[in-house]
Amino acid sequence: MKLSFEDIRQRRHEEIAKGEPSFFGIPDRWYEDVHFRCESGHVSRCILLTENRGDRCFACDGPVMMTFPEDVDDCDGECNDKI
Repeated sequence: MKLSFEDIRQRRHEEIAKGEPSFFGIPDRWYEDVHFRCESGHVSRCILLTENRGDRCFACDGPVMMTFPEDVDDCDGECNDKI
């Protein structure tokens, strides 16, 4: 299932609305097992931090967003970002 950044934001708001404790608008449990998703569907624990382009995906250099711990890759085994 391909998730957009808007889908992730919606899930974040739903968990907070259910009373999940949060820090800077992100549910606390997401910090326990940090994962990031890029716009192309790669999910990884590692990202590339840049000074002028924001956080980037190692696999495709796309922008990333913190996602929920149960999120899985959309790449059907074609991703090379399992670091």
